[in-house]
Amino acid sequence: NSSGIRGLSEVFMSFHPLLGIFVPSLGGLIIGDYVLNWRKAFPTIESVKCKVVRYSNLIAYVLATLGAYLSSIYEFGLPPLNGILLAITLVFVMNAIFKLLGISDAHEVPEDSEYIY
Repeated sequence: NSSGIRGLSEVFMSFHPLLGIFVPSLGGLIIGDYVLNWRKAFPTIESVKCKVVRYSNLIAYVLATLGAYLSSIYEFGLPPLNGILLAITLVFVMNAIFKLLGISDAHEVPEDSEYIY
């Protein structure tokens, strides 16, 4: 039945723009977190005590996604690119704000940890 396929296509096409807002912001968050925290040295995963949720990055992701969404509504630039750039920038901004407030949000890496590079 071709009407079922057409209906599925309509659902996917309405969902597709949202993927262009949510997914690139997540990629920007990963890039920003890597550049901020792990660029110089990357410890083995066994030696890192990971936080369950890093609220500074969660807030950065939500704000970057909101910025990408608003840029799609107001037709300002390319929403996926805006989401990536906002997320990278907001990782740095939110980490600086958390440090100013004295909130420790980083993963714990012991001094004697082994590093991959």
